[in-house]
Amino acid sequence: MRQRRGEPRRGDGVQPAQAAGAAGGADEPAAGVEGLVFRYPVAVFLAAAFVWGFMFFRAGTRIQEAIDSQVPGSAGQAANVKTLRMVTAVGSMGPMVSCFMVLAFLSGEAGINVIFQRFVHPFKAWWLWLLCVIPVAASDIVFEVWRHMGEGGDQASGAALQRMILPALGVGLEWAIAEEVAWRGWLLPTLLRKGFTPLQGALLVGLVAAGWHALPWVAGLNTVGRAAGAALFPVAALTAIPLSLLHTYMQLRSRGNMALAFALHIVAVGSALVFSQPMRVGKPTHQLFFGILETVALNVLVLPVFIALARQSAGIQRSRAAAAMAAAEGGDAAPAEGAASTGAATGTAAPVATAAAATAAEPPAAAAAAPDKKQD
Repeated sequence: MRQRRGEPRRGDGVQPAQAAGAAGGADEPAAGVEGLVFRYPVAVFLAAAFVWGFMFFRAGTRIQEAIDSQVPGSAGQAANVKTLRMVTAVGSMGPMVSCFMVLAFLSGEAGINVIFQRFVHPFKAWWLWLLCVIPVAASDIVFEVWRHMGEGGDQASGAALQRMILPALGVGLEWAIAEEVAWRGWLLPTLLRKGFTPLQGALLVGLVAAGWHALPWVAGLNTVGRAAGAALFPVAALTAIPLSLLHTYMQLRSRGNMALAFALHIVAVGSALVFSQPMRVGKPTHQLFFGILETVALNVLVLPVFIALARQSAGIQRSRAAAAMAAAEGGDAAPAEGAASTGAATGTAAPVATAAAATAAEPPAAAAAAPDKKQD
């Protein structure tokens, strides 16, 4: 059914019944930007986010070139450094800005409010908070290897690390605000509602996040050219994908708690910055080695989560195949029974459906009331 002008848009935060009950106005189909967003929300979101980011990151490159040409410590250079920080900070907000833009077309204020309500969305699996230490462990493994190789010097001291903790957590909070509302607040549940399995959704969001983090280098920021940015993309993908797997697992088990997503993002970025010396000093070959080592360590630590998501996704696909077969053989009533029985057998269908609803259109109270035996 095509969108009509005057109707509340169906999307995050608006139930189909609510949209139907409030429908009215002219019978004209939505056109222009509104129709484009309604028909292709994910494509519009991605295009807007990456165009926004590239525009500001490219502007930052020009400012950085001016900084490099000025006298170190001069007033003009200091002013340009502040401008550069502001421009890159605004550019990093691309995912959040684009997410809110799409939600404004799809569901208005209601859809945005649902995301903020999920910060206090209750869940029983308290041990999920402990999984936030996984990226810390991966970064620490690399740091200890680097230190025992004798390359650290004063930069490997405890005092040097302590001075970096608060600034690193501050950067982590900024990036969490810029990205998590978009990645886990809207994109992941949207993919799940479109029929992607949890594993497929996690991999797709991870690839998008990898591309986003490679964008500053592609734009030439930090004096790194476009060719070097393209070369860094595989390393960025190897880091972003295991984190996306971990995020997805935690979102499904918490039924969409955004505070948990923010916590993991802050800790992951903070630990990466605190223990980042191996990738920032020394020979370029050593920097590349330690970067690859961290991605390998993170992938190994997240391997059990990958296996859990793969088994869950396989169960969902089996339930869909059974429902389709039952529908072909026995009429309308069979699909629901087939899906329910297969979902009960695998123990995966109900948690995924609950998580998708909680991270999409259902109010937190309704999602919390849904049965979820896997949550305990």
